[in-house]
Amino acid sequence: MKKILQEIKFDNNFIYIASVILFLLFFSTMIALISLDAGARVVNFNYRTDQVGEAQAFRQSFSWEFTRPLALVQDIAPSEYVRIEPEVPGTTRLIGNRLQFIPSEVLKYGQEYNLTLNTELVDIYGNKIERWGERITTKEQRIVFQRNFDGSAKTDLAIANLAGTRENNIVEDVFVRDFAVDFAGNRVAYAIQDNILDGSELFIYDIHTNLSKQINVNGLQIDSLTFDQYGTLYMLGTTSDRLISVTEIEDLPEFFTLPYYFDEESKSLVEFVALEWYYGNIASFEFFSNGQIAVVAQFSNEYDIVLLPTGSPTPLGVYNVFDKISYSGEFTSGYKIDFTEDQFIPRATVSDVEQEIFSTESDFYAKDPNLDINGNLLAVSRRLDIDLDYAEGVFELYVFNINQENIYGPRDFLPTPTNSAQTSIDLAKFSFDSKFLAVELTALETLQSSLRQPRVYVNAGRPVSVATRIYDLSSQPEVVLDLDSAYNLTWVY
Repeated sequence: MKKILQEIKFDNNFIYIASVILFLLFFSTMIALISLDAGARVVNFNYRTDQVGEAQAFRQSFSWEFTRPLALVQDIAPSEYVRIEPEVPGTTRLIGNRLQFIPSEVLKYGQEYNLTLNTELVDIYGNKIERWGERITTKEQRIVFQRNFDGSAKTDLAIANLAGTRENNIVEDVFVRDFAVDFAGNRVAYAIQDNILDGSELFIYDIHTNLSKQINVNGLQIDSLTFDQYGTLYMLGTTSDRLISVTEIEDLPEFFTLPYYFDEESKSLVEFVALEWYYGNIASFEFFSNGQIAVVAQFSNEYDIVLLPTGSPTPLGVYNVFDKISYSGEFTSGYKIDFTEDQFIPRATVSDVEQEIFSTESDFYAKDPNLDINGNLLAVSRRLDIDLDYAEGVFELYVFNINQENIYGPRDFLPTPTNSAQTSIDLAKFSFDSKFLAVELTALETLQSSLRQPRVYVNAGRPVSVATRIYDLSSQPEVVLDLDSAYNLTWVY
């Protein structure tokens, strides 16, 4: 009898446990059915708006992750999946439960964007997605520049925003030999020089913490600072006179100037042997964001494009040339700007892979052409004939639409109607969203002054500008920021 009662108790327990399991299965099934009927929802949203210098390499994207895969809707074009205000052109990709939008133009700095998803999108079960929307603001535009108040070769290196509300000196009253900003817009590398005999001091400044850390350069003099697309710092290092004086002749290096990179792991400079072919003939080199390198030969004024052994052929994109240095060589797409000569007068020329698409007139003595990142606008300085007595000349600024006619002339870039010959335009640089143009101005009296100090290290031979003026090109050029005694401006990505 006792045994029978135990078996009945066991059966009751089994029935109870089985009932609970069945109930849980039924409950989970009902929850699943309810969730299927609710439609897919966004569980993760990410956006990256890190602008990079080359037109072919925007690191900008918006991505959404859903609770389940989405299905293609025949009546909805991919361009209608994502809605952005103000409107942004781009490409939409849908793969499984992930949706991505990649802008085809640089997002504007400091701009507020409203993003929504088309509520007619459906998941693989045919249910419409849940409503989603978000408002984002891109980071503000920043600039790095040198500033010289007293006319000496010592300068401040500063960073500021375009609103002029925040300005911070990275370093003050030193001989800045060179500086560079990384592609992510997080760090500024700069080299300073106390005297021409000793080595340089090299620092990396963190834009977010406002702190600098020094890098040991083993007594080398540092030039041609540049970052690659992965954030590694490269440079040219030259054996200083001080090192040469204490080194035995048989121990002197074969080449006094060599390319190096800073190895984060060992915290030391490492020889950049990928450029070994150019040893002894490197004036400077610079990375493009696609991994290619522009090498300036020491004994010529042309660029040679180097493809790293670990890289792959990629479009060159847009490159800006300065002074008499120009890019020449094979390229697969994008633009190049170059100097050609017509009756010994340099002309600024823009070409794509197939043909020349724009050139200044034959009597247009051109200098410092700068092409915007979209390949539409060309800023170039024109030398005035009346100023041929000055070695550097006096220049005025023009901006061309390379598919149309001249759109802005010298008077558009002066603060008040005045004689354009009173101010020389030394250099103009477009911002990465093509909205702004930074212009360096030098007063005629500065060019005439026998006391004027030339630039010793960066852009040797250029005068110290009296000001850098930044124009908003949204409609007619409008001054948004004046920086007295500022020059060598670099846009922060």
